[in-house]
Amino acid sequence: MSLAANNGAVLERLMNAATDIFLGALKHTDHGGGFKGLFTLNVDGVPKPVLLVGSAHGSHDDGEVIAVLNPDSEVNEKLAPGVAYNGASLKEIVAGRCDAMVHVWIDAYKSDRFTVIEKYTARAPVGPKFKV
Repeated sequence: MSLAANNGAVLERLMNAATDIFLGALKHTDHGGGFKGLFTLNVDGVPKPVLLVGSAHGSHDDGEVIAVLNPDSEVNEKLAPGVAYNGASLKEIVAGRCDAMVHVWIDAYKSDRFTVIEKYTARAPVGPKFKV
């Protein structure tokens, strides 16, 4: 598989995992709220940490999630829930400091629920930077 095809597959898995977790959290955020957490995603047989940051609004059935695969600690420190990151500022935070990132807007009430706002992949992924 080419690097570009593999990067696309990794971004797709990252988005699917992040949106699944977001949809679970959405059920419990009728008041609206931010979240930040970690989980592990197996990538080519290697477990890697994923940082999730976002906000969910259960009363509106929408929100956003940023999923960062294998982030440096600096990325974890800089990304905060409830902040409206735009493409340029978000890419500046993650560029060279993770394997991949996807920023997704979710409208859970629509048939086409997910909109990718921004995405990033490193030129060459590295081994896990820490364990969750």
